[in-house]
Amino acid sequence: MLFLSLIFSAHAASPTAEQCATVVHNQAAWAGQGAAPEIDGQRLCALAAAGDIPKAELGKLVSCYTDEKSYASGKCSSYRSKDEVLRGTPKCAEWVRAAQGAGVDKVPAGLLCQSGTDRMEAFTQMWRCHGDPDYAVSEACADERARVAEAQEFTLFKECRDNMMGIMSAELERPTYVSLERAPRATATADAVPWVATGAWADLGWAPAGPVKGVYWVVATPETVTAHCAIDTDGDGVPAELENGLDVMFHRVTPAGVK
Repeated sequence: MLFLSLIFSAHAASPTAEQCATVVHNQAAWAGQGAAPEIDGQRLCALAAAGDIPKAELGKLVSCYTDEKSYASGKCSSYRSKDEVLRGTPKCAEWVRAAQGAGVDKVPAGLLCQSGTDRMEAFTQMWRCHGDPDYAVSEACADERARVAEAQEFTLFKECRDNMMGIMSAELERPTYVSLERAPRATATADAVPWVATGAWADLGWAPAGPVKGVYWVVATPETVTAHCAIDTDGDGVPAELENGLDVMFHRVTPAGVK
């Protein structure tokens, strides 16, 4: 699906639930799939908050589906093309009815129909896990519960995630990888401190956007490189440790209860 494929932008403004509802309503209407009488925009916004839809892409959806002139512009041509396909796809209605039969009564047709049967089934399962309290605690929703927990963790450790990505990008631009000592201090605490780049850190040419709570270091060999972050988000004196590198992607080193 197009809007799940664009690069995430942490700087994009978060749309309101009302804007999300307008997107859901107009996408269904303009794609010829009808407009659902009840639209829960918070669900679409929640997908972005959980990381399922990049904020930048949701911002583009808001721009394209809240203003018809914008919808007619070149920047929205990909959506118009998909909506044109939907208008000639009778099976879409069948998928929507199937989703409604599983208790999914507020999903825009485009979210289901643009993506095919497999994605439709995934959305149906996701909504049922969130909308049916009894079903939500079943084994069938174990993967969805894990996904939500992972999304919440990504939000909790956003500083580490963003900065480790920046560090890795800087390392990959170098002719050889370089190990870096802990900075900007030896031990993480709950307070944020200014970043002061010295020694090899200064040579790396990277710096965070502002003060940091985390402690960062890099372990490198000639073949691979891994950035590390220790951060104490709950102020209990026991920092969580995460790593991100060529051989491991955003791995939590410490147990799940350590924050």
